Amino acid sequence: MSKDKLVIFDTTLRDGEQSPGASMTKSEKLRVAKLLEKLNVDVIEAGFAIASIGDFEGVKLVADNIKDSRIASLARATEKDIRRAGEAIAGANAGRIHTFIATSPIHMKYKLQMEPEKVLERAIESVKLARSLCDDVEFSLEDGSRSEFEFACRITEAAIKAGARTINVPDTVGYGEPVEYGEMIRRLIEAVPNSDQAIFSVHCHNDLGLAVANSLSAVQAGARQVECTINGLGERAGNASLEELVMAIRTRKDVFPVTTNIDTVHIVPTSRLVSSITGFPVQPNKAIVGANAFAHESGIHQDGILKFRETYEIMKAEDVGWSTNKLSLGKLSGRAAFASRLEELGISFESKEEFNQAFVRFKELADKKREIFDEDLQALVSDVQMGTEDDALTLVDLEVLSKSGQSPQAKIGVRYQNVEHSAEASGDGAVDAIFKAIEKLVNSETQLQLYSVNAVTQGTDSQGEVTVRLEKDGRIINGQGADTDILLASAKAYLNALTLMRNPGRLHPQLGGI
Repeated sequence: MSKDKLVIFDTTLRDGEQSPGASMTKSEKLRVAKLLEKLNVDVIEAGFAIASIGDFEGVKLVADNIKDSRIASLARATEKDIRRAGEAIAGANAGRIHTFIATSPIHMKYKLQMEPEKVLERAIESVKLARSLCDDVEFSLEDGSRSEFEFACRITEAAIKAGARTINVPDTVGYGEPVEYGEMIRRLIEAVPNSDQAIFSVHCHNDLGLAVANSLSAVQAGARQVECTINGLGERAGNASLEELVMAIRTRKDVFPVTTNIDTVHIVPTSRLVSSITGFPVQPNKAIVGANAFAHESGIHQDGILKFRETYEIMKAEDVGWSTNKLSLGKLSGRAAFASRLEELGISFESKEEFNQAFVRFKELADKKREIFDEDLQALVSDVQMGTEDDALTLVDLEVLSKSGQSPQAKIGVRYQNVEHSAEASGDGAVDAIFKAIEKLVNSETQLQLYSVNAVTQGTDSQGEVTVRLEKDGRIINGQGADTDILLASAKAYLNALTLMRNPGRLHPQLGGI
């Protein structure tokens, strides 16, 4: 029996970016988008074009460069938002305007302060405007899972009549329960007279840990698009995880009446890249992409695996990209081989100078590490691109003295606008001393919210990837740094966070969303 196509709508670059501190530069968005394109994601929601100049430019850059996936921009149900979204995706090979308005009683009363009839009228006007700018329009009922059913039917029918060809019913606050949510989707499709003219979509948040379960329940009930993110990234507890949805459907072909176009071998590399860029490490026991996802500690499990893999494994690790990302390059490799591998990974540079810096860093890393992996390259490129931003605070030199029974001492050299500055400080530990020395130079008045270290690959020679989260006046920024020396990586991460904090063009897109 033939199966329906399930549209995979990835919103890592929009909803995922709304995680505190996870904002991306436009070049980082393009790097992620290129891997999403390799994954064969059907729709890439590249951002919220009205949020800022930077977000508009990021959406436009993705739209202008990605050819095999449809590119969407989110827009509230206002003329200004919709026209801005239309401008951002104008260069796309295939574009979509995704407009939304709240439809639950609590949102309409307290957030919008609008009567239901006015909300219905605004929805119709917005869809018609979007359709005049783009032939592919998606309409979302924000807080759809808490909306009154009769009103949801009315606004859905009206939106389809106005030209929307995808209707999204989000579980915006993660309130849904699988049986209840799936049944709501089924009833909606059955009750709306023109439902056959649109694809029904779901966008589930993970506040109760049910995002994937709710999404799969909706698929069983007739939804034919799921909105998800890499690693389940997103506001609050995150969104439905792309890798979990896709592999559940692939593994349980006997249960789900749909299939996807996802090329699963690119799942792990994409997961690693998103983690590296956003500074959100993947927990070891995370399904599919966690370091322990295919590890077996129990002797009974190990014995079973050796005898017959299917005794304890329902998927092959290599099918999702594990063990396929070793780079056969070393310190004797030349520029051509290095450039070729970067091209395969979808990595490009804005200037020859950036490429040269990356190649020098690659050579330095190859002298330190026996094996180079794709994850190493992704971390290396992120580090280089961060250091070449305008007005970047760049690490020049670091000296740390740490001895039992004595307070560690750190002496640091930093370059800013081609002038070198230095400072010394002591601290409770080596990292504390480094950060205090940096603060002597910049006096940022920021608050350190998070310090995290994650090994990029296996082995004691692995690069350590450090994430530093800073907060100032309600603005949250993640900085990253990578090096085989954790102390150097820590200094780079702190300087990177301060550089981003000083950059007004990298505002966090917190206008709200579905």
